[in-house]
Amino acid sequence: LPMILMFTSSLTDNTELIATGYTYFPKKWSLYAYEYIFSTGNSVVHAYGISVLLTFAGTALALTITTLLAYAISKKDMPGRKAITFLIVFSMLFNGGLVPTYIIYTNLFGIKNSFWALLIPGLLMNGFNVMLMKSYFVSSIPEEILDAAYIDGASETRTFLSVVIPLSKPILATIALFAGIAYWNDWMNGYIYLTKRTDLYSVQNLL
Repeated sequence: LPMILMFTSSLTDNTELIATGYTYFPKKWSLYAYEYIFSTGNSVVHAYGISVLLTFAGTALALTITTLLAYAISKKDMPGRKAITFLIVFSMLFNGGLVPTYIIYTNLFGIKNSFWALLIPGLLMNGFNVMLMKSYFVSSIPEEILDAAYIDGASETRTFLSVVIPLSKPILATIALFAGIAYWNDWMNGYIYLTKRTDLYSVQNLL
């Protein structure tokens, strides 16, 4: 019912809406809201396209990086495992702040006013997601299964792709959901880094 009310209100004349409020049966109908949305400034359809592309690309990249890093630090015999884990946990507790982050991304990486400005900062890899997936690898995938794959002659890459990934569907779906929601709802990166390229606005920034 709330969705129906919202749709009906979008077809209600603005004067009528102000005078009588929201109703399922308005006295005066109007398509002005849709004419305004599709003809004024950046198109909502275009902004939705940016949001969809950003969400799919960001989720795929974030999931790939998170999975590879989490699997690496879940291996007890990996050199530098403790140091890398410490850096990941440290990044969850402390960060350099908004101004240094902005300077690094704009001056060093030069991503300002580009699609990369929506994709890379902050959301590409999340320390919490890495530790969550690492815990899953350690607790839910038995070492015996990996050892059996090694004995059968599988390489580390083959073991990861053929054994670990199929057994990790629940955590992969969870992390993909986290990353997808974060990219879809992200407004801050567009607000900070897209000062001229308004054609790259996602739905959140356009609204």
